Amino acid sequence: MNYLILLVLCVTSGVHSKTDEIDDVQRLILDSINETAPDFQPCNEDLLRQATFADMIEIKRHGYFHWCVFVHGETVIQLNNPEFDRLTVENAFDNFTGHVELRNLMRLAGNDFCRINNKISESKRRELLVLSESDTRKLMKEELNHRVTFYNLVNYNCEHFATKMKFGVPFSSQIEAVKQITQKEDLKETVAQMFEVAASQNSATTSSSLKLLLSSVIG
Repeated sequence: MNYLILLVLCVTSGVHSKTDEIDDVQRLILDSINETAPDFQPCNEDLLRQATFADMIEIKRHGYFHWCVFVHGETVIQLNNPEFDRLTVENAFDNFTGHVELRNLMRLAGNDFCRINNKISESKRRELLVLSESDTRKLMKEELNHRVTFYNLVNYNCEHFATKMKFGVPFSSQIEAVKQITQKEDLKETVAQMFEVAASQNSATTSSSLKLLLSSVIG
C-alpha cells in the first residue's frame, strides 16, 4: 500500500528531496494512526524469535507499509497482487486478482525494516477481539485452499487481509487515515496529475514509485 497523502503533498506543495517527502508522509500516517507498537528494526532472526503465531508483521517499504501475518519459523502468509504492473490511473480503483501465499519473511522484507504490530490500540477503539488460534488456522487454511481472490487498493489490500486473519474483520488504518485528508474524487485527480508529471519526465523510476504510492495510499 502507498500513501495518498504523499501524492497530495507532492502536488500541492513544492517538492524537496523525494526521500524526505516520503519519510515526512510516512511519519504523518503513523502519527495519524496513533498506534502503540515497537520501533521498526531489521527483519532478521531476532525479530523472528520474538514473533508468535498470528502476529501481524508491518514492513516499511519506500513510501508505504506492507502487511503479512506470522505463521511459524520464517514463514508468513500474505495477500499479493501479481497484476500490480497493470496498475494505471484509469484502473487504480478496480478489482485485481489477489493471490494468498506463504512467503519467507526475510526474503519478503529484503533490506526493509519491519516490526510486530498487532494493532492493540486500534482493536480496542474498534472493540475487536483477537481470533482464537484454532479459528485463525482454519481461516488461513481456507484462504490458502482458495489461493486466488480479489485485490483492491482501497477496499481489500494486504492490510485488510492481515487484519482479517487477526480479528476476523478486514480494515486498513492506512487508507482510513488518508480518507480523512482527501475524498475519492480528489484522490483520482491528484493521482492523474502525478502520472502526468511522471510521463513528462519520462522516468521509469518515477512511474514505479507512483505505482507504489498508489498501492498504499489508495488502498
